[in-house]
Amino acid sequence: MKGVLQKNDHGFCKRNCKPYSIRRFFLLNIGLVAALFSAIFLSISVYFSSTIQNQSYIRMKEAMKMYNGQASRDFKNVSICLMDFCSENADVSGLGEMDKDAPGLYTSIIRIKKQFAASIASFSYVDGFYIYAPKNDSFVTQLNSYVNETESNFACSKAISSFFRTMEKGEEKKLDMSRWFLLQVGDESFLLRVMKIHGVYMGAWANIERVNSSFQYFNELEASMLYVDEKGRPIGNEEFSGETLRPADAVEEPFVQRISDGTSYLTVSNKLDYCDYYIVALIPTGSIDALVSPLYSALLIAVLIFAGSIFAVFIVVSRLINEQEEALWVLIASMRKGHFDARIENRSRFVEVENIVEVFNSAIDEIRNLRIDIYKQKLMKKEIEIQYLKGQIAPHFLINCLNTIFTLSSDTKNRKILHETIRTLSEHLRYTLSSQTTVSLEEEIRYVKNYLTLTALRFPECVSYRIETGEETRDATVFPLLVLMLTENSIKNNVTMGEEFSVEIHSYSYEEAGRRKIHITHVDSGKGFSEEALTLYNHMELHENLRKDGCGIGIYNIVMRLRLIWGEEASIRFSNEPGSGARIDIDFPYIPYQEGEEI
Repeated sequence: MKGVLQKNDHGFCKRNCKPYSIRRFFLLNIGLVAALFSAIFLSISVYFSSTIQNQSYIRMKEAMKMYNGQASRDFKNVSICLMDFCSENADVSGLGEMDKDAPGLYTSIIRIKKQFAASIASFSYVDGFYIYAPKNDSFVTQLNSYVNETESNFACSKAISSFFRTMEKGEEKKLDMSRWFLLQVGDESFLLRVMKIHGVYMGAWANIERVNSSFQYFNELEASMLYVDEKGRPIGNEEFSGETLRPADAVEEPFVQRISDGTSYLTVSNKLDYCDYYIVALIPTGSIDALVSPLYSALLIAVLIFAGSIFAVFIVVSRLINEQEEALWVLIASMRKGHFDARIENRSRFVEVENIVEVFNSAIDEIRNLRIDIYKQKLMKKEIEIQYLKGQIAPHFLINCLNTIFTLSSDTKNRKILHETIRTLSEHLRYTLSSQTTVSLEEEIRYVKNYLTLTALRFPECVSYRIETGEETRDATVFPLLVLMLTENSIKNNVTMGEEFSVEIHSYSYEEAGRRKIHITHVDSGKGFSEEALTLYNHMELHENLRKDGCGIGIYNIVMRLRLIWGEEASIRFSNEPGSGARIDIDFPYIPYQEGEEI
């Protein structure tokens, strides 16, 4: 059971749970409070953002309903006015019956145009009236004098005239004469109404952009007003021409839609009564968030003030702890160097701290009187094992070299090569049989090159190598035969007379956890390691039988020496290089080489 006090063998009470650092405990609680405040801050932000979105939706929805109602009434009145005008006007009925050359045709057209001019002023949404008589190909139009006579308005009039004059028989049936529909003229969009009476077509048109002028007070929200068909395709707006919207989803409740460029919009829509389209408002959610940004700023300032207060309290508590902790770490550092005559000085005014200091100083007195024989025995054992492993490597290498010399001596033509081989071998024997326990990486690489030269003499035109060592790695301290044994193992298992074989060795230094380390890569072009060998070599500690069986003893010795000398700070990894052979990566701490000193 956690938290229960128990007595140990020395009579002291201990708590059966893991202790916590005061600062860690304090920071944990600060973190929890900060997380709580962050959650509250986010909840408030989401709440206000959602509230603003709902309010914006309601305001826009109400405006759309008003717009729809007003526009429906206005457009209905336009239709009624035109229908009444054409039904009761003798000029209109006469226009539909006259031939092209009939006398009085132009007089009727002038009177119709004047009457249009008098009527159109009553309709602020309408840009123009028109009448088209197919029998005499007369097109009568009147622009609204209260509307700027823009090029787009003239273009619309011309487009309507062209539409009727080029309309073929049977196309009239496709015209929807019961509702307004969309007409695209260049970059402008217009609503067009078509009716027919007394053999003439009549109607009106209105610019969508001016019709939408009722929504100008929503500019602060950067809203875009669109006409959208039932398939969700925006009409007459290039910015959203490639998008597919979902107006039906935003008729009854707020709907946030993300378009192809990643921008999110609050969508508000209303089905129009006077045509088969939706009027849709797209309000960037960023504009809505901007409305509550002052609130966010106020909340953020409050959170920062609170965090600053908590941090100030933490600093005060940390100083109280550091008063003794600094002295304690100085003492521990001194003890690690073997000095046990130091004392921790009580700098606190608290009784509890004074008692702890007294007990700690008493413990130091006891430690100083103890001898660390076990530690010394471990050091002696480590040195014995290192010498044993090295002693196994030297005979193994010597046997391989003697076999090479024996092979070369069988032919007198190899005398020059034999002399070179013996000279190279003598250098290697001097190196491998020396009592040195450490060498520089540069010296180790020099003997690796000697060995590769020796192998090339035995296997002419078969062996090649490339060695690149960083300037900053050459004085690194290594144990003898670290790289040489890997090269010898590659040669022994892969080189065959008549087949090309290559070895690549690279080294560089890097920083890890504030300490400089050396990395060595050894790659050959042989057949690589088998899956069984990779499993075996990468988990060498589980296979000590290698040492007894003799299989892979060279690699075993290297792994063991790395661990004996550097422990967990060193590592060796075995793998296969894609498109090549075996790859071995070694990492160990960088220690500048000084002759006569051990690692």
